[in-house]
Amino acid sequence: MKTWKKVLIGVAIFMVIVIGALGYGVMKISDTISEKIEPDMARYITMTETEQNQYVIEHMDEFLVMLINHGENAEDKATLEAVKNDPEIRESGIAWGRSLCAVVIINTDSLKGKLNPEQAEKFKKEADEENIRGDKFTKALDKYTKK
Repeated sequence: MKTWKKVLIGVAIFMVIVIGALGYGVMKISDTISEKIEPDMARYITMTETEQNQYVIEHMDEFLVMLINHGENAEDKATLEAVKNDPEIRESGIAWGRSLCAVVIINTDSLKGKLNPEQAEKFKKEADEENIRGDKFTKALDKYTKK
């Protein structure tokens, strides 16, 4: 068999493995959402705005993992501390966290189906503002880290 055929077969096998791994990854993420995040978001829907803000504050460490390097070094720990103590960062963090929750709710069919029209509009608006709120939160963090 010629070398180019061997390479082609190797590439095809590699592609099958990659596609399988990606499919497995997507299934694991889907399982995580349905097992862990979805029940929390179902409770989040029924909370008052104050309770939702408290939920966001309590889970801020998890939200920040999406933004910073997993909170492993001293700078990241200082950032987490700033979120808890600095009012500007805290408020922008709550707004960003609310938007992240809204994105999950709006994009999960089983949760979206539980919303009344007023809730659906509220969560859609918050989800649409996720990028703006995330940028505002990042700028507040940047100001803090420059101090």
